[in-house]
Amino acid sequence: MPPVAGYVAVKNRLDLAVLFLFLIMVFWQMAHFFSIALYRLKDYSSADIPLTPIVKGIDNTKKQIIAYILLLVGACIFLSVTKYTGLIFAAVSIMLGAVWIYKGLVSYQINYELWGKKMFLFSLIVIATISLFLSVNTFLI
Repeated sequence: MPPVAGYVAVKNRLDLAVLFLFLIMVFWQMAHFFSIALYRLKDYSSADIPLTPIVKGIDNTKKQIIAYILLLVGACIFLSVTKYTGLIFAAVSIMLGAVWIYKGLVSYQINYELWGKKMFLFSLIVIATISLFLSVNTFLI
């Protein structure tokens, strides 16, 4: 939420950028959270917490992570298409999404805990990079 609050504070208005900043955070959070759920599935299972991997299955959860990554990239691209950000932000977002999906698909069949850990760790790189490029965006367009 900090990017959304910061944007509204600076611009003093609500517009489509706010919606897509919010969606970026939601889509990232879902991929991030589901990755943690896979990575720590035994802990959640022993605590009897009915997370998606337990209720819907591991394969379903992996597919949802990939889908949320695609939605995240789409929301990032929208910011550039509507001129809220520049082409550099779009290119960085596409590259990050492509690498994240590639990492997920290449290692899709490995142990779900290791897969979840890899996806979780890369999600931290993604959100840090997206936040950095959103912060310096005004200097890049």
